[in-house]
Amino acid sequence: MPSDKRTNVEKKGNFKQVKHPKKWRWISIVVLATFLLGSLLTSILSVYLGSQIKTPPTPPTPSPVKHSASNLKKWRKIAKESPDDPLVLQKYSEALMAVGKNKKARKMLQRAQMLAPSDYRIQELLGKVDLLEHKIANAVHHFQKALKLNPGGKNLKTDLEQAKALLKKTK
Repeated sequence: MPSDKRTNVEKKGNFKQVKHPKKWRWISIVVLATFLLGSLLTSILSVYLGSQIKTPPTPPTPSPVKHSASNLKKWRKIAKESPDDPLVLQKYSEALMAVGKNKKARKMLQRAQMLAPSDYRIQELLGKVDLLEHKIANAVHHFQKALKLNPGGKNLKTDLEQAKALLKKTK
């Protein structure tokens, strides 16, 4: 009997299912080479173009003094428009403190305190003004009063502890 070297698929006449391993191997090599070459070119171009692209210079950050001065002007204007608003007076006094005008800040805070005696933030700021003016005993008093008005204030507790520590050092 003569040996038939054809596969079962070829014997049945269904030639579309026959795989051509050499053809697919070359196609896969060409696709892989194209992909690698493309990614290599992409990385080279991105490095080259990235070094050629000039980034715009970053604008200088405004100095805190200029920012504080503009903030002060803004709150001064608002305070003139709403002289009986304790929140406005509080913000105005914060702006005054930022530029070192502590006496004027104290006057604004005392006025705000008369308008809103139960606002702990005003007491806290009065304590901070006292610390800036080295009136530590007064600062402790204001921080204690603020803590009574807002018992959960963590910053208030820290401020009070620091003021008490300063008071002990000065005695």
